[in-house]
Amino acid sequence: MDPPQEIMHSHHSNSEDPPSPGVGFQQRTQQKQQPTPNNNNNNRSVSVDPPAFLRDEQLDEFELEGLLMTTTSLSNQRTIGRPSSVGAGRKNKSLFNGNHSSGSLHHYYYYYYSLLMTNVLTPIMTYCSLAWEPRHRAKSSVAVLFLSLLLLIVFTEKDASAWTKVRLIDQDAKENDDTNNSILLQQSYMKNNDPLDGLTLEQRYTLLSRIYGTWGFYDGSSEDRPVDPYVTVDNSDIYLDVKAADFPEESWQVDAVYVNHFLDAATKLVRRGQEGIFATYAGHGIVNVSVEELDNDVYGEVWDHDSRLVEKLRMFRLEEIDLSSDVTSMKELNDKIPNWHESGGWTTSRSMDGLERRFLHAMMTNSNFTIVVTGNWQSMGYGGNHGWQSMGGVLDHLLRGMFDKLGMNLVVRSIGLPPRTGISTEERADILAGGRSTLESSLGWSSIYGSDVDMVVWDDYSALTGTAANENREELDDTAKELFDFFARQALLSGNANIPFIWGGDFEVLRNLHEVADADVGMLGNGMSGVPETTSDQEAVNLPWAAQYLNCPQDMEAVCNANGNKFMSQCWDSSLKSTPPIPQTNNIPVLPTALGWRMHQLKGYTLSYNILSVILDALDLWSEKTIIEGHPLDDENWHMGEHITNIQTKIKALAEKDAPHCYKLKDKLNLPTRMCNQRLQGRTEYTPRANPADTSLKSIVNGASPNYDIPALFEGESWENPIAKLPSYAVDTLEILELGKQKRRELQRSEHAYPKRLKERQLAIETGDGLKIVDSFPQSDCNGSYLPSSSCGRTPTSTCLMEGHHGSRGYMSGDESSGWLSMIIPNLESGYIAIAVNIHIGDDHDNTKSLKEKLPDSFNFFYAIDEELTPLPKPQFIEKIRMFNGFGLITILDDSKKTGSDLKVSVRLGGCPKDDGCRLNVSHLYWA
Repeated sequence: MDPPQEIMHSHHSNSEDPPSPGVGFQQRTQQKQQPTPNNNNNNRSVSVDPPAFLRDEQLDEFELEGLLMTTTSLSNQRTIGRPSSVGAGRKNKSLFNGNHSSGSLHHYYYYYYSLLMTNVLTPIMTYCSLAWEPRHRAKSSVAVLFLSLLLLIVFTEKDASAWTKVRLIDQDAKENDDTNNSILLQQSYMKNNDPLDGLTLEQRYTLLSRIYGTWGFYDGSSEDRPVDPYVTVDNSDIYLDVKAADFPEESWQVDAVYVNHFLDAATKLVRRGQEGIFATYAGHGIVNVSVEELDNDVYGEVWDHDSRLVEKLRMFRLEEIDLSSDVTSMKELNDKIPNWHESGGWTTSRSMDGLERRFLHAMMTNSNFTIVVTGNWQSMGYGGNHGWQSMGGVLDHLLRGMFDKLGMNLVVRSIGLPPRTGISTEERADILAGGRSTLESSLGWSSIYGSDVDMVVWDDYSALTGTAANENREELDDTAKELFDFFARQALLSGNANIPFIWGGDFEVLRNLHEVADADVGMLGNGMSGVPETTSDQEAVNLPWAAQYLNCPQDMEAVCNANGNKFMSQCWDSSLKSTPPIPQTNNIPVLPTALGWRMHQLKGYTLSYNILSVILDALDLWSEKTIIEGHPLDDENWHMGEHITNIQTKIKALAEKDAPHCYKLKDKLNLPTRMCNQRLQGRTEYTPRANPADTSLKSIVNGASPNYDIPALFEGESWENPIAKLPSYAVDTLEILELGKQKRRELQRSEHAYPKRLKERQLAIETGDGLKIVDSFPQSDCNGSYLPSSSCGRTPTSTCLMEGHHGSRGYMSGDESSGWLSMIIPNLESGYIAIAVNIHIGDDHDNTKSLKEKLPDSFNFFYAIDEELTPLPKPQFIEKIRMFNGFGLITILDDSKKTGSDLKVSVRLGGCPKDDGCRLNVSHLYWA
């Protein structure tokens, strides 16, 4: 038998559990039967080279210390420059233009190989020079001797199987003499075509980890790193844009060996993440899994990886378009890229560069990367799903561990509200039309969503069903466009040191902001083009778990929409030690128009794939630049200050003629037009919200704070829902990634601090003692991050304590005998104050009646700014308030000259008898 052909490289690679010396990939030459295809449309097995994501085992300095790993004969095709992963980098997109011929794939491999040779020769020479420095010479000599011995053994060993635990079989070079040394596992696919069925846990781990790789990077010089944080506002600026010359000599950012090893390990990790995401919907692609009888060695065959590559490119393709001239309208977009919404979506090259810069900044500073997901209740996962099953929950669960290893702290906030009750049929239909669900939070964007956001996903499209509605789902009406324009402007103005990339919204608004204000924008697809159809119940069991009953033809819609196929929930786990105060329902009630968990997961995985593609490009850029320019990475490639300042300056200067939509809210909401160019802040009792303890109305009350009427329950208890455990035959991306191990470095960036009021102001008007906080979750972790330890929403009256959603529509409530509700505004800059109120009369919560009908003639609403009192009798109150689908907004100050800090705002009710059940409910306070 020919010896295994192996090429060893000097770049870094690690494995969490390093194999014994000599263990690596090779081609097994053994005659076996034709494999049985596993859910592949092209029923053929091909004799091809191993796919790129399998070729990432390389020699590094840690292997010279005893952790030797070898690789395949084709690992020279690995690239450290763009494209960094098959089908994932941006430079290779020109190679995939819809023509899936073998010629285009061969062209791709040729390009891939050429790019590798160009980028690898220089670093190899650099590493050789480093290796022969006096401080490395001893280790290098030992390494050379060790490698010589290894090669001697390899080329004299008769039985090549001793050198490998996982083999990719070359169908044209199989030999009969090894057949008796193995047992072919039965490929009957008894468990949903699971190719790993029958393997022990150890064998399964061995097979998957050898195929996909594992993470094992560590800092060999950690004891020499600076002890005190050195990436701080004190030694840089508010953006943490540390200058290259200011990094300490001992910092990891200037350590060429450390950074090169990290970039290599990080690139492989991100590739594995992408392969895992694709495998969730296409299967592992492994067939003919076999176990050797003598030593339980396990091997398998990768099935038709060329076709898998094409399918992956098609499923997650993110188009980069030219908004200046090539695509100027939604119609042109749909004409030129008709399937963008069923793949990865679209963005622009400049926007992608901006997102790369954000990731490089977060990695260079070991800081937070904050993503906000917002939209209507359907897109946020209400109405039949657990909170962690929503797109935001999926995104957090999938990427948190990976970001940790990349040196970033991922923060995901799902900020959305449950369905509104007590509104008219017309108002409910208006909300379903789309674009209306984010207004309450947009008016206080920087406080409620947060001022530290790096990416925001807006998903408040129409929830109407039917063919026509689905085809025009991304088309927003005039009101929705105006509200989204306001949302997007507030997002871009929200932070001092951060500015978000905006996914989703109205095309025309996004184009305006991109072209006139240089904003980074795009619209997400859902990846449905890569999900196989469920044509029958029999066919469903042959599909990967995540794909079952997801993509259905019209004649299967009833079956696919059945609760058991579309929704999966469990309200209580009887094995927990805690006991619910009231009986729990079996499942979460399902509401009409709600999305199922599989659709939420697909959207979350598609966004995750896009994010990983950008990170790969960022890592490649980092590698390319530092190979030529040295370390640390030059400031121009990752500093954010100039980027943020440029966009915000242009947003503040936007004229109505350039982007007119927001200005039309003047009549609808009595919103001053200057609020389209100024940052708004707010406080609320709605949840979820960023930093709940600092952004509640309770936090700015002047005087004694009201108490919550809902007590917290089971705080601090971490619950794992039993249905979160995947079936044994399901592809688990986290299993592929092997996350949950050590992280790379401790984060150094502190949490964003919200401004506190400057002083207590106990003046003539202060809060009375008859107020209470109603229907608001009191927990301090109601921030939209769906972690098992979150106790948000666990209340004594809940019949589904494990629902996991953070949404509540809370408010401060009092009657005319309760006195004033007095609050302190910490900083007024633009002379605008508004308050969200609802007048409740009687025992019911019916808001369908007009204010003119339900308010008594004696009604009076009082407000005071500092001590200046203003009464609003019924006619003036009705004239001043703006009602918007059950949300009442009243402007109490509109004077651009009025500024200051520590300003007191007070409201109270009068002339509305307590005996009639008349109460004033205040849910939000906004200011700018």
